[in-house]
Amino acid sequence: MSQLRRNLLVTGAFVGLGMSLGLGVSGRARASEYQSNWRWCRRCQALFWGGRGGGLCRMGGPHDGSASANYIVATSERAPGQPGWRWCHHCHSLYLPVGDTRGVCVHGGEHGIESSASYRLSAGADAPGQHPWRWCRVCQCLFYAGSSAVAPCAGGSVHDPSQSGDYGLLSID
Repeated sequence: MSQLRRNLLVTGAFVGLGMSLGLGVSGRARASEYQSNWRWCRRCQALFWGGRGGGLCRMGGPHDGSASANYIVATSERAPGQPGWRWCHHCHSLYLPVGDTRGVCVHGGEHGIESSASYRLSAGADAPGQHPWRWCRVCQCLFYAGSSAVAPCAGGSVHDPSQSGDYGLLSID
């Protein structure tokens, strides 16, 4: 695919995103307000950023995003959704710190918050995009709960969605 065609498709996706979020023509979602290259790991079910390699997967080695769509996550304060999500520079997962805790990271200790932007996720059954993404109360990462595969957690056992809402993620391919 040519770079021009890719740019047109991505621009169209963001205009469509703005319309689907009810922003209208004057409030179009801008590519600069979203970060792409977020991937689903088919081994641990977590969402991770693939822009700096595969990070660390709970199953050992890097995350495996080979079967993943290219998800986008909001970085703008203007974007709708729940604020406060962060990227861990150790495991590369998206996580939501609660209070003074940053969840359990497979790297050991808590997730690393250094150099992370603040992200926003749309929640609720009416949130646009793919469902059901959930927050794990132990590792505090976002993971896909719609797979029949076991979702191993860095905190031991499997991800615990017992205190999570339903999140929707948009993809651009």
